[in-house]
Amino acid sequence: MKLSTLIVGALVVAGAGALVVNNMGGGDGAQDAIDFSGGVSTAVACEEIAATRGAVATELAERKSTAADTLATAMGEASDAYWEKRRLLEDTKTACETDALLADPCKDLFEKSSRLAGEILAGLDENGFDEAKFQEREGVKAEYDECLKNPPKEDTYPGKLEQCIAAFNAGNEATLAERTKSEEAAQSAHDATVEAAEAAHTSKMAALDALEKECEETKYERKYGSLPGTGIPVTDYVGGSPACTGVFPGNDPELQRQISNLKSQLNKAKAAGKMEGFMGTIQLQEKINELEAEMAAGEAKCTTDADCGGPVPVCCNIKEIGRAFCSDGICSNEKTACADEEVCGGDPAQCLALIQVIEYQGSLIPTSSLRVGSKEEGCDASHWHGSATALDGTHFSDPAPDNCGYGTLEEKPAFSVYPPSQENSSGNTTTLEAGPSVSSPSSGNTIEVRGGIFGN
Repeated sequence: MKLSTLIVGALVVAGAGALVVNNMGGGDGAQDAIDFSGGVSTAVACEEIAATRGAVATELAERKSTAADTLATAMGEASDAYWEKRRLLEDTKTACETDALLADPCKDLFEKSSRLAGEILAGLDENGFDEAKFQEREGVKAEYDECLKNPPKEDTYPGKLEQCIAAFNAGNEATLAERTKSEEAAQSAHDATVEAAEAAHTSKMAALDALEKECEETKYERKYGSLPGTGIPVTDYVGGSPACTGVFPGNDPELQRQISNLKSQLNKAKAAGKMEGFMGTIQLQEKINELEAEMAAGEAKCTTDADCGGPVPVCCNIKEIGRAFCSDGICSNEKTACADEEVCGGDPAQCLALIQVIEYQGSLIPTSSLRVGSKEEGCDASHWHGSATALDGTHFSDPAPDNCGYGTLEEKPAFSVYPPSQENSSGNTTTLEAGPSVSSPSSGNTIEVRGGIFGN
């Protein structure tokens, strides 16, 4: 199914060499082709696909960087809020401990006994000796004496100190729970943002891949007004891959080793319920976040090409081949542009050159294997003659050597296609007999298939 049947607003301009996909709807001009509101638009012309891939890759990197900054800020705010509340808890605990030092568990009984003695003395002149109050005071004194022997624990210094510590621990536990909740919310928001950014990136790259294939399929239609029904190589374009963008995720084996070790320690600390102090969950999580941020911002280190995605060339777009490799311990990439009238195709990627063919009995015969005969007896127009091998390997002898051969040029018009490739016994890529020649550059980065005639 053509892309134009899937995306509303696909506009093929014959002869103009530009395929514009308008996702905005309603527009019919190039002014609607690019729309950066809400991010990089994939509604671009064929010639702008490569640049748009780079913009989409940059957009993803920027969104991830912004998400990382937001996460770091939120984590910092959660940490600051926790330590501020903890400072207040410690101040309260210190004041509580000071009060505990002055603890007198029998103070209330002593003061009551003294008050009753004063009341008895004050009433002697007017009412005489108050026996009831005296007996009450004696009872209080007995309670006081008993209190001195066995004071209530909650009113003693150790008892009050225990209460101070219990109140601090309860407050600190609640404050830590608030911090953990805030950090988990921040991490979840970060992960959701990154996931959404990666999904948008994947969707946009897929849209550009589909658009690129549509551009390839309609290349002749847009240039010549007609589209051959065969010979177009089907290739997966991976313009968003590191081999094409040169953007590699940060990777440092030593940092990764440290992170893995810290995560193992973090799991042990969680299992033991240790949150604070040296090797507590708080300290370990903060260090893990710090190292992960450092690795994400660093270079992609490597020891082999496979660490960078492998050296096998891929098609970045219809005109470029990309390759990822390890260079001096750092992942790198290089891109090779195909020559004029060549396109990228195959696996591994190659630059394929066009050749001219005619269609005969369902096979494609290179015109380089044929000759054009002039008007002859029995054929009143220029026509095709000769014996040849078609691209599918079928051998043909001249069907009418004394007449019009394979047919007249009008009956059998020549058109351009990409030659198929195959593996020979040595494992090298070559073309079928009568096809174009093959050259393999010394760099080993690309294989260029050249030959044939490209007609206007």
